[in-house]
Amino acid sequence: MSTRLLSRDTERDDAYETLLSRDAERDDAYETLLSRDAERDDAYETLLSRDAERDDVYETLLSRDAERDDAYETLLSRDPERDDAYETLLSRDAERDDAYC
Repeated sequence: MSTRLLSRDTERDDAYETLLSRDAERDDAYETLLSRDAERDDAYETLLSRDAERDDVYETLLSRDAERDDAYETLLSRDPERDDAYETLLSRDAERDDAYC
């Protein structure tokens, strides 16, 4: 009987060791998952940072476009002045031509 009890104790000890081993494997797997989650979080933060940088670049480009639009509007507003000056020069040329003839 004592041998049988020892055998059962040994079986229980082996089963307990197996459970401990499985727990350790689960802990390792959990740590691996946590590590992967941290890596994913870092990658996500990197993507968010890049998106913010892209947004800044886009805002800069929009600002430059607005500046170009303003410059273009300024040039357009100068066109009538130039047209008037050109008309004045043409008129003077016509007067000179008339005076020459």
